[in-house]
Amino acid sequence: MDQEEELKRLKTENELLVMKLRLKEKYIKELEAELKQRKRLPIHYIKSQTLADHFVTLKIETTGLSSDFHDAFQIALVEFKNGQMINQYMKYFRPTRLLTRKVIQMTGVTNEFLEDKDFIEKEDIEAIRTFIGDKQIVAHAATFSMKFLLRYFDDFNIDMPEYTVLDTLPLERKLVKDTPNHKFDTLKTYFNLENYEPEDALTDAIVTGQLALKLNKLKQ
Repeated sequence: MDQEEELKRLKTENELLVMKLRLKEKYIKELEAELKQRKRLPIHYIKSQTLADHFVTLKIETTGLSSDFHDAFQIALVEFKNGQMINQYMKYFRPTRLLTRKVIQMTGVTNEFLEDKDFIEKEDIEAIRTFIGDKQIVAHAATFSMKFLLRYFDDFNIDMPEYTVLDTLPLERKLVKDTPNHKFDTLKTYFNLENYEPEDALTDAIVTGQLALKLNKLKQ
């Protein structure tokens, strides 16, 4: 290849690169504009600091932090009554975007594992609503989980009841003062809760229930 042909090749590659960058910039601007125009869904639920005798813990594993643009790929619910675990629901879903390396490292779930799973459908959210019924929802960092739950209720035009929700995170911060931090793993060690390997949404939902019961005893 002579020098002239090499220059033409480099020029073509450079033009393609510039075109890709412009398209990417255009996409980002359109996405930012959509975000500004999109009306954020209100989160309707009753906050409670009193643990009910009959409750359901909720844990959702997601592809990212935004309930507008990321997806749930695992949802778990565990039912507790009078201090005992009596029922559970768990399902994996295929997200619309790939899991990042960070999410894979945190959850142990891979994109290959999710390839043959179903996308979330209306009947899945209806099943979740039926499982919860009128019971109190308990979650660690509940606002995050409730945002995603509300998003799916809204996506499928399902009326969302005004749930009563207890968030173990602010309750733990109020009651426990001698932990180095308020991370979930730290609390498991502090309260000598079960340490499941590997961790996933279901095991976290089980441990969240155990944590709620421990915190409830501290209040008494």
